Amino acid sequence: MNEPTNYGTTPLWSAAANGNLVIIKWWIASGREMDFGKPGDIHKTDAIGAAKYYSRPEVVTLLERFKNDAVQTRHTMRMELGLLDELAA
Repeated sequence: MNEPTNYGTTPLWSAAANGNLVIIKWWIASGREMDFGKPGDIHKTDAIGAAKYYSRPEVVTLLERFKNDAVQTRHTMRMELGLLDELAA
């Protein structure tokens, strides 16, 4: 998710730019490290900047929420996706 492609973009950047909210929710719930990229590099790595640029407000909100409180956002995504019971088992 954080490794750049041959074009220099990351899968997280692509998901953010394209508004793939469900994919981002699953990545957050998975517990993976998330690299939001270099701020201002909206055409290659800045996932939040790309979401803003391409008018993906739900993605912006989710990524900013995760950036500000990863633990709570991850917990919320796990509950929303029905994974919390499985993880507790």
